[in-house]
Amino acid sequence: MAEGNNMGIPLMVLVDGPSCCYYKLNVPNGVFTLEQKWGAHNTLMDPGCYCCYLSYKHIPVMITKNTIRFKAPVKDVPTKDNVKVDLDVGINFHIGLSEDTKEEDVRKFFYNFGPNRLEELL
Repeated sequence: MAEGNNMGIPLMVLVDGPSCCYYKLNVPNGVFTLEQKWGAHNTLMDPGCYCCYLSYKHIPVMITKNTIRFKAPVKDVPTKDNVKVDLDVGINFHIGLSEDTKEEDVRKFFYNFGPNRLEELL
């Protein structure tokens, strides 16, 4: 399942794992890949090939490293003179910008925030 922005570009991809294990797992470049071990957060995975990736480990999500533009148009906003105007608000954000805090930022975005919560707050 993919959560997409208005242009159809996925921000986050939820991953369904197999029932046993992967014989070969390719982690793509350009995304943050969260790994869980026995259902608890473990680490961010590096891009590359993993052989015999066991079932007690799980990849719940892959989140883009690209800058994300979130469009939030607001219709019929009254001004001080009671004139209705339309606003086109755009917000650019980036997840895991700093190397020091990227794992914590990605983890907080997935577990606490997510794209649906972002839309609710705006």
